[in-house]
Amino acid sequence: MKDKQTKNLEQQLLEAVKNNHTEKVKTLLSQGANVNLSDASEVPLVMWAALKCSLDLFQHLINEGADTNQKGIIQLTETSHYGNLTGIAAAEGKFDLLQYLIETLEIDVDDPEIKHGTTPQWTALQWAISKGETAIVQYLLAQGANPNPLYSHTTALHICIQKQAINSFKYLLKAGAKTNLPGYRPLLSEACRYPNHRFLEILVEQDVALNAEKQAPIFFAVAYGDLDRVKWLIEKGANPVVQDAHGHSPLSLAKKLGLKKIEKYLKKLVR
Repeated sequence: MKDKQTKNLEQQLLEAVKNNHTEKVKTLLSQGANVNLSDASEVPLVMWAALKCSLDLFQHLINEGADTNQKGIIQLTETSHYGNLTGIAAAEGKFDLLQYLIETLEIDVDDPEIKHGTTPQWTALQWAISKGETAIVQYLLAQGANPNPLYSHTTALHICIQKQAINSFKYLLKAGAKTNLPGYRPLLSEACRYPNHRFLEILVEQDVALNAEKQAPIFFAVAYGDLDRVKWLIEKGANPVVQDAHGHSPLSLAKKLGLKKIEKYLKKLVR
């Protein structure tokens, strides 16, 4: 059991770190406060330092013995959390901290978050893509980050499409990201859900199959009522009479959804 004085010191240190109060942190550490304490939610002090402190103060904590192997869950929303140091640095755009963690402290560039429930853990690369930190994406890939980290039914390329991060998308492909991982949502179909045609163009340039999927991308273009995208896909080689797993065609889907313009266009092609 911790005595009252120890608990008080630790609470003060936690608050000083969260407020980036350098002198207060140094004073409390000199008084014996535990640099490796965890809060009531079992989040280690070093993670709060990564989120809240300057690089200088973070380095001071490391020099005082903070253990960077510690992990916890900093809950951001009901469905989002931070679970490791490199993820925090990447998501918060703390480039200097990320470099320090990877190059000086030699934390693995693909270090995963702590496991939380059944959800696969993110790496720094996924956080950087999600937050639009393109320069950090480049840096992580240059440091040897795996361009194919997986999450639920999505890859890093899916995150790029969802966040409309076209430059990160290009960097991932250049680094060897795979466009056809079995068991993951087809990228062309994912791209059809969003307005930027450039993702589709790049994928077609990569020779991603337009018709060899259980759910060909043309079905998504039809479902979203996007006649221009339907036309574009067919011009690039999409089969207008392809059938999905239930035997439906793009034309039958257009009829079912009452999309008259798309229906009229497709009828001309399938006569």
